[in-house]
Amino acid sequence: MYPWGSLVHKSEGFLGWMKKTHPNIILIFILGNCTSVFQPLDVGVQRVLKQSFKRSAHADIVAEISGKLAAGSSVTLDMSLPVLRDRALGWIVKAYHDINKPALVKKAFELCRVKEYNLSQESLTKPSTLQALSILKTSHLELRAKLTNDDTAPDSVTKKQTSRAKAKNSTSKAEVEEEDIDEEEEMAFTDDIGTYNDSCDVPVEDVIEHIITEGAEEIDGLVAGEDGSLMRLAEVEDPDAEVPDVCTLENPQPEELGRGKQLKKPSKLWEKDWVYNEDDTVDKNSYITRKVVAGQNSKAVSGQNSKNLKA
Repeated sequence: MYPWGSLVHKSEGFLGWMKKTHPNIILIFILGNCTSVFQPLDVGVQRVLKQSFKRSAHADIVAEISGKLAAGSSVTLDMSLPVLRDRALGWIVKAYHDINKPALVKKAFELCRVKEYNLSQESLTKPSTLQALSILKTSHLELRAKLTNDDTAPDSVTKKQTSRAKAKNSTSKAEVEEEDIDEEEEMAFTDDIGTYNDSCDVPVEDVIEHIITEGAEEIDGLVAGEDGSLMRLAEVEDPDAEVPDVCTLENPQPEELGRGKQLKKPSKLWEKDWVYNEDDTVDKNSYITRKVVAGQNSKAVSGQNSKNLKA
């Protein structure tokens, strides 16, 4: 049974193949949004399945980008069908192991609730449920007929026995035209209201725990949003969070950025001068020391006459 049926499922090729290879399977197409919410896959399993697919795909993207950055090549994701087909096999295997947990499967059936009843084994076999089913024979004949698929049960209004309806083998022209219109105006897939969209960084194990406990227990580092989806509990995830002042100094000194200024050092080339005598001879045993100041080139003479000095 397919909800509304896509163009592939309603095509003559697919229907002919099903009739030839699987004649014992009857396909029934129903309108969208008409399926019951009383389905274990929808209420318990698909959320974990999608989260597993999401995390596996994200891990492959990170690995591909990291490898290209390390190799120094251009960062371009390969979205070709052969690559995605090979990766999808690993996603499916990983997702199967993630959902193949008895506690999760049992909880999925338990979450299918109508009033005080649910689809769990405990609820279906408890005495109150068996008692409610036993009184259908006398109090709710129409409901009992639907549950047992008994078309010959008495009508609830006329109280008369009804005959089993004959199977309809032909299709009217109006139905064929309506089906053609449906195929031409098939709506695109959209996200259903109320579906979960857990953050990609939330582990699958935490999603399973949240489903089993029905959100009654808090998980460290996670919080449930308005739609029930899990997300990280951190200020960086909150766009309205106020960032506190880190610096508490009264007169904080600004940090000098960039390469900084060049350190000025005095030149040692003319640090010492020889002393010249009256006859212009050089006294190599005596010398004067220049006092060089950064940014200047002044000299101070100590112990000798500086009038005959030559730079």
